[in-house]
Amino acid sequence: MFEELIKQAEKLLDMNVGDNLRLTSIIERLKKGNDLYLSDQKYLDDLISKYLFLTEELDEQASNIQTSHSNDDAISILRERLARGEITIDEFNTLQKTLDASESEKSKDMLKEITEKLNKVQEEQNVQETIQSEGLNQNTALVLSLVLGLIGLQGIGHIYAGKIGTGIAYLIFSLILFASGWSLVLSPGGVLAPIGYFIFLVYLMMFIFQIIGARRACYEYNLEIYRKSKYSINKSADSNKLTSSKKKRF
Repeated sequence: MFEELIKQAEKLLDMNVGDNLRLTSIIERLKKGNDLYLSDQKYLDDLISKYLFLTEELDEQASNIQTSHSNDDAISILRERLARGEITIDEFNTLQKTLDASESEKSKDMLKEITEKLNKVQEEQNVQETIQSEGLNQNTALVLSLVLGLIGLQGIGHIYAGKIGTGIAYLIFSLILFASGWSLVLSPGGVLAPIGYFIFLVYLMMFIFQIIGARRACYEYNLEIYRKSKYSINKSADSNKLTSSKKKRF
């Protein structure tokens, strides 16, 4: 019947607030199932209102917000000092507000830092999406250079990468070398075959260089898109900051 009052009285006794002898007497009377005297009831209610309700309110606030360990320790110390009567409730509230304000500033700084990191990640994702949608595939350039180069059509990878002049030059020379090499290798008697093999060696060197060059051209093209995207994003961010700054002034 009086379980809740007994718990509260015992809690006050543990906090070492009020008159220990009187609280002990109140607890014993409640455990026997007897009603409290009006003076004892008022005394107990005053202590509960003064100490326990304040503690419960602080606990509820602490559970609703995520605070640092240092702030929790500071509030715990203040509670102990309040329980020992070293500070008043008004002083406790003032100090707690100061701690909360300090913690609020830390939370704002942390939130700002997290937001900036998330913005950077989002910007990088936007750039990568731009490269995927507008950029060139290096594997495609590799396939074009490799497969078509085997049949005498070098430079197609360069043309795909936008290096049209270089691609056409590779294409013309590769056709000449490819045709000349086969004609000499297949010449009657095979007298000119060594020259044909030498031409194929030159063709092979061109073949390797045009593969590397095509992939490099794709990389440079994508890098230019990356730089333009970053510049566009940074310019937009600077513009937003300037607009925000103007709004704050007014």
